[in-house]
Amino acid sequence: EIAAIHPQITFYLGMIILAYVIAQLVSAIKNKTLPAFIKTSCFVLLATVLAAGTNVNRLWPNWEYSKYTMRGGSELQMAHAQGNQTQGGLNKEYATAWSYGIEETPNLLIPNFNGGASASELSKKSKTYEILKQGGVPNAEQVIKQMPPYWGPQAFTAGPMYMGAISVFLFVLGLVVLQGTTKWWIAGISLLALLLGWGKHFMWLSSLFFDYVPLYNKFRVPSMILTILQLTIPLLGFYSLHQIFSDKIEKKRVIKGLKLALGITGGFCLLFALLPSLAGSFTSPADSQFPDWLQQALPEDRQSMLRSDAFRSLLFILAGAATIWAGYMKKIKLFLLMAALGVSVLTGCGNSKSDSADNSNPKVAEESKDSKTEDKVAGKDEMTTAQDVVDDSMKPISGDKIKDGTYSIDVASSSSMFKIVSCELTVKEGKMTAVMTMSGKGYLKLYMGS
Repeated sequence: EIAAIHPQITFYLGMIILAYVIAQLVSAIKNKTLPAFIKTSCFVLLATVLAAGTNVNRLWPNWEYSKYTMRGGSELQMAHAQGNQTQGGLNKEYATAWSYGIEETPNLLIPNFNGGASASELSKKSKTYEILKQGGVPNAEQVIKQMPPYWGPQAFTAGPMYMGAISVFLFVLGLVVLQGTTKWWIAGISLLALLLGWGKHFMWLSSLFFDYVPLYNKFRVPSMILTILQLTIPLLGFYSLHQIFSDKIEKKRVIKGLKLALGITGGFCLLFALLPSLAGSFTSPADSQFPDWLQQALPEDRQSMLRSDAFRSLLFILAGAATIWAGYMKKIKLFLLMAALGVSVLTGCGNSKSDSADNSNPKVAEESKDSKTEDKVAGKDEMTTAQDVVDDSMKPISGDKIKDGTYSIDVASSSSMFKIVSCELTVKEGKMTAVMTMSGKGYLKLYMGS
């Protein structure tokens, strides 16, 4: 982890380890095994120092350089930013810009609760696609591949922090059936990570950490701390399974726990599957930049995505709960239970629009990412010569001055990056929309105003 040179993630790992150490300390005091705890801790601390020492040639330059960056604080103070400035660290307003919204927290269980990614593909069954086809847009299949379904509070996002429906179910099961320090330290650090992930939406706690916890003010993007949940949620879930199938928990408690965990997670999914409107308006302030027809279609598509994923998560939870019950009641053999549950967990952990790349292997994932990026970078044959497209004699013309219809027009670009080979202008009831065809597919993303 240290060798990866990602101090922020290493810091979060340290938080998990600290929570575990505190739990072990409490247990050692209660069980009167403090000498053994101290001895073991000294060996672990020595190993940590040695691990950091072997990477000092990477860590020290970063530490020295950070003093001269914005992470080292600033001598310039803005009058309006007095309360947001930290001592020798990032400005709080800047550091908490990408805070996970409280209202989008159900993404942990239902991936597209807030629409998913800022730019993603809609299906051909969507309302947006239906309107595009009705409008006679020739390349509707391409247009729906880069739609803005996300409607959460963040400026934009690559996707939800979905933890997997069965993993969340198992986590809740663990909270219900387990007892002792293991449950409480995992639950405690998970809750802390979630609250800190909310960042500016839970500012009193974030300010406390920025002001008093060493190194915390060097990091930005609070939502990144939710990576802790990617470890703790399955950890508690599968630890609870181990305890259940090792007969360390009484049968009555297990059955009651299964029912309660199913009722909480499955009931939550069923509620939003049947009444998705409870999630909100399905609109975003960013929608105002889009045409009226898209503003009308997007909320319906977003609601449909939520309902679909809520049903999907519910089915995975039901399948997981049924499999565990069957195994516990000896209806199926243990190895079949583990195989079925493993398949269900791995399948359920993927988003409904998950990537096909094997991200479990960093090398494979990186190669896949690089190849995809190369495919989507414009080549020389897809670019053009930069030219001055502005003429003083030009006069703007509005849609109400043009007869309704579809026109093929020529488009010139002042940027060599965009070579436009054709364009269709549609005029209807005084409003104009244009569909431009680029010279190739070498464009990763194209946003309004590009």
